Amino acid sequence: MKIRDKYLKLKDMAFFTKMVEKSVFATMHMENQGFPKERIREIIKKVQKQKGL
Repeated sequence: MKIRDKYLKLKDMAFFTKMVEKSVFATMHMENQGFPKERIREIIKKVQKQKGL
């Protein structure tokens, strides 16, 4: 069973994108590596486009 099948909320791309964005931003911030949220959004959109999501 895939994680997306177990947690149906992950199939919602808006929710998934926001969750990844918050997680990456928080991790970078905890390590004192400031990284703008706009850049994180760009990277997520680029990866989603490459994966065809």
